[in-house]
Amino acid sequence: MKGVHHVHAWTLTSGKNVFTAHLRVDEPRNTATVLRDAHDLLRKKYGFYFSTLQVETTCLDEDHARDLDISTLLLPVPARKKARLSRNEASSR
Repeated sequence: MKGVHHVHAWTLTSGKNVFTAHLRVDEPRNTATVLRDAHDLLRKKYGFYFSTLQVETTCLDEDHARDLDISTLLLPVPARKKARLSRNEASSR
C-alpha cells in the first residue's frame, strides 16, 4: 500500500466506532487482499465495528483535499504563507 487519505473515524453509538478511508495502491491488482487485510486490522486490532474502505491508484480529490489540509495551521505564519503559495502554484499547473 502506498498511502491512506480521507480518513474519518467516529462513534456511531455507544461502543460502536466506525471508520472510512481511501487506500492508495501502486497497482490495482490484489485489491481484494488489501481490503480484507485492512478490514481485519481495523476490526481485530483497533476494535472498529464497521469500516468502509476504497482502494484507488490516485487520489481523485487531491486538489480539493489540499484546500482542507489543516496541518499548515500548525506552522508559523511565514511558513503558512509559503505553503499556501506552493499549493496555489501546484493547482495552476
